[in-house]
Amino acid sequence: MPDHYMRNAAPLVCSVVGAFLLFPLAADAQSDPVRRLGPAIGAHLGFTTIEKADNTIEAGVYADVGSVRWERMRVIIGVDYLSSSSTRSGADGSFNDVTLNGDLRYKPFNISGVTPYIGAGLGIHVRSTDATNPLIKDIYDGIAVGVNVFGGALVDLSEDGRTGALGELRRVQAQNVNRTAFRLGMFFRF
Repeated sequence: MPDHYMRNAAPLVCSVVGAFLLFPLAADAQSDPVRRLGPAIGAHLGFTTIEKADNTIEAGVYADVGSVRWERMRVIIGVDYLSSSSTRSGADGSFNDVTLNGDLRYKPFNISGVTPYIGAGLGIHVRSTDATNPLIKDIYDGIAVGVNVFGGALVDLSEDGRTGALGELRRVQAQNVNRTAFRLGMFFRF
């Protein structure tokens, strides 16, 4: 990944890591039956602002596959899809990005069924375009690796905490596919 992408992503990653350190890990010893239900699956729709292309809607699915070291630190794997277009002179055409994400989500506390979270992760972007310009085709066809930082909240919709909704703000930094997304979704815990 080029240096300028790492420089742009570094402050975001440092902010997320710093936020992790602000929350007391001793709170893990508290009993929280909703947090300890285990794995979950979910889906989301989001509005995305894309650099160098038209804003668009994205969709995705994810699975919470378990905890790492602390119950509050969860491993999330997911797949996102978006399709956009560009009408810039010399860059006309549509653009698709299928992203495979591996994220760490930290949930510091739960208050009355609302669980805020922050996190970071990596994404593998499989990109394609129908642009006729060979330079644009070279830029937007192929695979790129990027970083994700995000924050949001899970809201329980059932008394047992098994179903709920989420809202999330996510920043993606990857070569030629930088974007910011606001997502709304649903989840089901097992």
